Amino acid sequence: MPTTSRPEPEPQALDGARLLRLLSASRQLATRLEVLPLCASTNDTAREAFASGKSISGTLFSAEEQQGGRGRRSRDWWSGPKEQNLALTLVAKECLVDAPVFGLLSAVALADALESWPGQQSVVALKWPNDLLLDGAKVAGFLGELMSGSEGRTGCLMLGLGINLRVAPPAEIAPYRTTSLHAALEEGAPAPDRTLFLAQWLWQLERRLRQFQCAGPESFEQRFLSLLQRWAPYGIHEEHSDVRGPLLEFSLAGGLCWGPESAPIRRPLSWLTSLHALTR
Repeated sequence: MPTTSRPEPEPQALDGARLLRLLSASRQLATRLEVLPLCASTNDTAREAFASGKSISGTLFSAEEQQGGRGRRSRDWWSGPKEQNLALTLVAKECLVDAPVFGLLSAVALADALESWPGQQSVVALKWPNDLLLDGAKVAGFLGELMSGSEGRTGCLMLGLGINLRVAPPAEIAPYRTTSLHAALEEGAPAPDRTLFLAQWLWQLERRLRQFQCAGPESFEQRFLSLLQRWAPYGIHEEHSDVRGPLLEFSLAGGLCWGPESAPIRRPLSWLTSLHALTR
């Protein structure tokens, strides 16, 4: 099981020049980088830049220290000490993919990056709708939205992402179990390199995006469903329908299907709010 008891590693600044060298020259994402020494929220910084008329499509905003991050339903997101974790906002063209798809592709890419990190042996799962887990403890959260353009101006997709890369929140302030990637590594493994991990996630996201554009959603849909099933191996309960049962199918066109095999229920993604994992 992940633990948060390891000593805090020495701070490590994000190396912007190295990050850009590690990425593909033909990439569609993160074509520009803004490393912010301190900000309230990278999402707020991106919104303010967009509202001022700046062209920010393709920009990755990353904060060395973030003091006012927010998650779903305006809940605070603990971003950690300076130069330890990753707090960022990735902005993309509105026409790239639909906003919900962009968020889900990003989550799957993050699962890919976490699962393939050397020395990481925990089970990676996705808790609906926007948390990544290692052995059942939260390691990351993401929040996607669309910034609409006006007066002929093209809108942007915006994805906010917070990852407990090297340090997890103190137990006394976390309302649920949390961990960090560092805590999930085998004993004696060095703390994750912030620049290298960010490059790994961007590589995985670029790969998932191109696969989606060229071959369709099937591979991504299967991977997304498997990550959900790891979170809820006994099935789910959805409040509005009051239907309980195993997760059966997932597709972008048809939504999520679950319940008894004799009488399953299917709902579009936009209809789903809170899903609860069954314990038995």
